[in-house]
Amino acid sequence: MRTILSFGIERGVLPPERFMDRARYSPVGSPKKKPDFETKRTQYRQRWLDAIATNPLAARNEMRILDSKADQWLHLYDAEWLKRNSPTSKKAAPSWACRDDEYLERVENAVNHIRNSAGKPKRISISSIGKIAGIHKPHKKITSDHFPKTKSFVTANVDTLENWQKRKILWAIEQLKANGEVVTLFKIKYIAAIADNAGKLNDFITGLL
Repeated sequence: MRTILSFGIERGVLPPERFMDRARYSPVGSPKKKPDFETKRTQYRQRWLDAIATNPLAARNEMRILDSKADQWLHLYDAEWLKRNSPTSKKAAPSWACRDDEYLERVENAVNHIRNSAGKPKRISISSIGKIAGIHKPHKKITSDHFPKTKSFVTANVDTLENWQKRKILWAIEQLKANGEVVTLFKIKYIAAIADNAGKLNDFITGLL
């Protein structure tokens, strides 16, 4: 049939459009050329980035489900790139934030307990806060940058030596007045148990009398 059509077109009997060019014969089951490593990596990288762009709010674990094939390939052959180009895991962030809120509440209660306890004022320190709050290794935990709210509260409320001494002075004055005693510089320091041989706190005390 093809030969007849060709002959007719050559003799001008048939129009050229009647000649139908057939696709070249390709043996069934012939192997297709597989993409090389660089090509596959480029394809999977782009596929992963496209998936993130399409799902901007998805966390790392969600992306793993959304495109598991790309995730698996990149995890095996391009792990560092995958780590740098993946969204943040929502699992880690809330755990720090939730723990920060938990520590803050416990620390606030501990500070209030120390400050309002009866008797001579106790020093508010990281150690005393941690002990009452039940937080192990408080110097490492409640001052960590992982817990910004807790750290800020602790920094603002721990006593320096001078602050603690001033709180004890105020308490000593109240005790002397409650007992109807004459309030003197010596008595205040004695009752407050303050060693101030250099007299650094004298101005503060006399300002209260």
